[in-house]
Amino acid sequence: MWCSHATPRSEILVAPLTKAIRPIPTHVPLDEGDGLPEPCAVTLDNLVMIPTAYLGELILTLGPQHMAEICSALAASVDCG
Repeated sequence: MWCSHATPRSEILVAPLTKAIRPIPTHVPLDEGDGLPEPCAVTLDNLVMIPTAYLGELILTLGPQHMAEICSALAASVDCG
């Protein structure tokens, strides 16, 4: 995910996806209904910086409901909730 009005950067913070879906506060489950080929989870406890040159084609945009879940999972991950 990224912010369209942000200043261009050479690196970006990303939250990887995993097929190991667990009911923990730092994971947000997604599935075919969200535009992915199979069920997975966004892992907000595994954030990494990558060069923006590594970014490929945008595959989906999350709506307000999922973005609220992402924010909650991120707060749980960094213990600021």
